[in-house]
Amino acid sequence: MLIGSAVFLACLIALLAIPVDVKFSVRWHEGFRGRVMIAWMFGLVRLPMPSKTGKPSRQEPSPKTRKGKPLYNRSRSIVTMLRSEGFWPRLLRFASDILNVMQVRILRLRVRLGLEDPADTGQIWAFVGPLTAMLAGARGTDIEIEPDFERAFLSVDGNAELRVIPIRVLVVVIPFIGSPATLRAAWAVIASRRK
Repeated sequence: MLIGSAVFLACLIALLAIPVDVKFSVRWHEGFRGRVMIAWMFGLVRLPMPSKTGKPSRQEPSPKTRKGKPLYNRSRSIVTMLRSEGFWPRLLRFASDILNVMQVRILRLRVRLGLEDPADTGQIWAFVGPLTAMLAGARGTDIEIEPDFERAFLSVDGNAELRVIPIRVLVVVIPFIGSPATLRAAWAVIASRRK
């Protein structure tokens, strides 16, 4: 039993140590389009993910109705998390660690984001601005993220080619998820939704 478990663990670690190539493109503007291709075992196994498309409703909801929309709720959750003690420095460190364990061949991203409340947009931009500068400094990246203070708006256009080693990513992701700062931020979001 013990030997079998050890063999299984060794095989799992060996599989997780094999590089995975990821190619994706995403576009959100008057509708959503996304495409992903995953190649494993040095290209021997290819997993094309089906394209997803969708069109948002063209009817402009009233300000009162919009506050109940998922986008508004998500944006409020993001603001709550970023305000949580210690979460922002931990998030910056996580972003830096992820960049270090990924081999970025191409990363092109154009984002324009505005929230219901211009003050919320400003608060998020105070955090996103430095993060954008850090990401843009990485080799192979071409990133532009702009705030929109006049309306609730989201536009995304990007594509990427990355190589990752799953076990190295897990070594970064698991401590981030289990860190006190992340748990505190998650609890802050749950508490804010109960109010």
